[in-house]
Amino acid sequence: MIINDPLAERYISYASKFGINFPSRADQDRVPGASTDEGDVSYEVPSLQAVYKIETKEPNHNPEFTKAAGTEDAHERTMVVSKSLALVGVDFFTQKEFRSEVKRRFKAGR
Repeated sequence: MIINDPLAERYISYASKFGINFPSRADQDRVPGASTDEGDVSYEVPSLQAVYKIETKEPNHNPEFTKAAGTEDAHERTMVVSKSLALVGVDFFTQKEFRSEVKRRFKAGR
């Protein structure tokens, strides 16, 4: 997965304003990765991995995680992520400088 830093930074900026907290970069490096098809896409177009926490001690892809994902809290977090991603998209299409920086960093590999 090649994370486009300008896209990711803009996403974090918006999501943070809506109340999502993110670990430090050092802490992020300690979190184990996972397989995603988005990794393949990220080699073709600028991409980011919009992550957020669903409150549960259970790992993904099991019935207890599914139950936690259906809670009101998880729904609210999902809406924040959706709004944040939409705002990044609006910025990309309406702010020439931002769009140019995203493209420049993509060509440079970040």
